[in-house]
Amino acid sequence: MRATNVIIISSGRVSSAPPLALDKMIRSIVEMKKRPVLVLGPDGDDVLGSCAEIEKCELVFDPNYTGGFFSSLKAGLHAIHGATLVVPLDPKFAADDGTLQKTLGDLENSIEGDGTAAKCDVVCPLTHDNATRPAGEPFLVTQKGVKSLMNFEASLDWENCDAISVQHVPVSSGTNC
Repeated sequence: MRATNVIIISSGRVSSAPPLALDKMIRSIVEMKKRPVLVLGPDGDDVLGSCAEIEKCELVFDPNYTGGFFSSLKAGLHAIHGATLVVPLDPKFAADDGTLQKTLGDLENSIEGDGTAAKCDVVCPLTHDNATRPAGEPFLVTQKGVKSLMNFEASLDWENCDAISVQHVPVSSGTNC
């Protein structure tokens, strides 16, 4: 099953991103024929006022943004059905060089083949240091993973949670590999 949504986690990242980074990410996602779901935290007003492409997004506000990254992810998962791609707001994925599209395409293709990756909760890029859940990298939450992750508390330290099954796959875009 292909992912029809891309959750963009912006909470706490807006001030570190160049002004047009989010606009470029949204355009790239729409060009891929995906629905951007933008998760906002306390800096949501800044995002709403500075992003020209905001009307192309479904907006989700994370009321528990102090819970960290997993809280924002879980807020975004409430807005989608089925597998989804997740991208932290990061300038390296706002470049016009196709990095975002290549990375997301590779992640999506990993659940198509023999189905091995589709049996886990999360699909992450294979990194040079084999990080379990590479910070700042896009990843895919499988349909099984959406159901599984929704059962955890929003305050979960997800980077150190062994209950989440992760499959690492190579990506051709050069993201942290």
